[in-house]
Amino acid sequence: MECSQLLKEVLQYNLPIAVASNSEKARSEMIISPILLDLRRQLNDQINLFSGVEFNVEPAQGLNGICDFIITHSPERLIVTAPVSPFGEVTHSRIHAFKSKNPINKFRGLSQRTP
Repeated sequence: MECSQLLKEVLQYNLPIAVASNSEKARSEMIISPILLDLRRQLNDQINLFSGVEFNVEPAQGLNGICDFIITHSPERLIVTAPVSPFGEVTHSRIHAFKSKNPINKFRGLSQRTP
């Protein structure tokens, strides 16, 4: 799937502003949101988008919190329903926090610090 001409123009305008910003929220709004909206449009509104929604899958395993974005393949627009694809910015600190909480990763030796 190729991005639309409209998306190309929006990103061309937004990218310098987003890159200059020191805010994750600004980058998200100016880069990721237009991409997801273009995807939704190209898929003839067959997916729905949620932003900043609490999504608690397995709190005991550390799979809980606020997702930056969730894509659903459901006609429901008010409540997140399956099937879903959650998205969030993966930062170095989030990776280490998850690895230290997840016993499976500790078992695999993945909780060791990376340089």
